[in-house]
Amino acid sequence: MSDFKSSGVPKLLEIEKKFDFRLGDDLSEVQINRAGDTLYWISDDIWAMDVTADRLPVKPIISSRGTIYYGLTVSPENGDIYVADAVDYSQQGMIYRYSATGEELDSFYVGIIPGAFCWR
Repeated sequence: MSDFKSSGVPKLLEIEKKFDFRLGDDLSEVQINRAGDTLYWISDDIWAMDVTADRLPVKPIISSRGTIYYGLTVSPENGDIYVADAVDYSQQGMIYRYSATGEELDSFYVGIIPGAFCWR
């Protein structure tokens, strides 16, 4: 068991777990939900993993459907997952909003090459 301060940060600052991804996996946009119990990332698809898991997931939470996922965030308010699709890098991009369980809720057009999100 980890030795945690009240802030939730490990006191020892040591690696607690290590996961080996497949050669060629291109991970980006690693995010964590507000509760701090689920990690999300892009590697073609959108992947989710409980922070206490002992192995990597075998199935994505959201499949790419031939899109170019370029940005990712998790709402600090309700845990919804927002995914930015760059489309073809020259026309309007799309934002897809999913529930924390990966159910598509809605989508909308945005500017060219959406890739960053900001919460206030």
